[in-house]
Amino acid sequence: MSAAAARRRKQLAKKAAARAESGGAEEEDPVTLRLNALLADTANSDESTAYEALQLAQSQVRRGVKTGKYAEATDLAYTVGLSLLEKHGRVSVASQLLAELVRVLNETHTDCNDEWIQRMSGLDSAYRDALERDGQMATDERDRLGRLHLKFLRSALKWSEVLGTVRLGDCALHELLGRHCWRMSSRAPAAEGEEGGASTDE
Repeated sequence: MSAAAARRRKQLAKKAAARAESGGAEEEDPVTLRLNALLADTANSDESTAYEALQLAQSQVRRGVKTGKYAEATDLAYTVGLSLLEKHGRVSVASQLLAELVRVLNETHTDCNDEWIQRMSGLDSAYRDALERDGQMATDERDRLGRLHLKFLRSALKWSEVLGTVRLGDCALHELLGRHCWRMSSRAPAAEGEEGGASTDE
């Protein structure tokens, strides 16, 4: 009996060591280390740095999907996209990762729940704030990024219809999309009058 218990303890110790080794390998993963370093360095952030972070994040997201780590893949796309917007103000680069996020949510059949609706709302707010902070952005580029965000919100709404519980899509996402459409329509006459466009949400 004691011999069996000893063997059992030995097996458990081996499994614990394997898990620890696996965790250490993930922590030392050079791609993850480089991505974290790029995101942490907000003082020296530029477009090329943000684009490198985008490529690394996309690589990690695709790897997560291929290995069946769906939650990790979607969480990474969300957190990196949010960081690029809030901490780096790189709207153009972040828009590509947001598009990837919706694709992965659909591909992995991730349910549309309250947490993800809140996340989508947070991304929408961060996207708009980042656009507002960039006062030097050309009007054409601002309009282009507005159209990309429109596409993102429409895709998110479609995802909520397919993998959510509300027919025709989540109401909160409908509201985000409607507000964005209104802002885009109000920008056209404002741009002609060189007023810079409307930014209010109400």
